[in-house]
Amino acid sequence: MTKSSRNTTGKMRVNLRRIKLLELLAVIPEHGETDEGNAEIFISLAEDESLLFELSEHMRRQVERRLQSVRAQRSSRAAFPGSEDGTGHE
Repeated sequence: MTKSSRNTTGKMRVNLRRIKLLELLAVIPEHGETDEGNAEIFISLAEDESLLFELSEHMRRQVERRLQSVRAQRSSRAAFPGSEDGTGHE
C-alpha cells in the first residue's frame, strides 16, 4: 500500500467515524434514556478530538451537551443498578 493510499484510507476511516458520531447524535435524546451500546459508542467517538475538529462550533456544542447527558445517565444507572431509568424503580 502506498503512502497516498494509506493517507486516503485513514481520512475515509475518520470520515466514517464522524458520520457515525453524527448519526448517534441524531438518535440519542438530549434528555431521556438511550441504550448502553449506543451510549458507549457515542462516548468513545465524542471524546475523539480528531472527529470534532472539522465540525462546526454549533455541532461541537451539541455533541458536548449530549455527551454530558449520556454520562449523567450512565452515572445514574451505576448508582441504581437494576433499574431501567436510574431512579431505583423497575
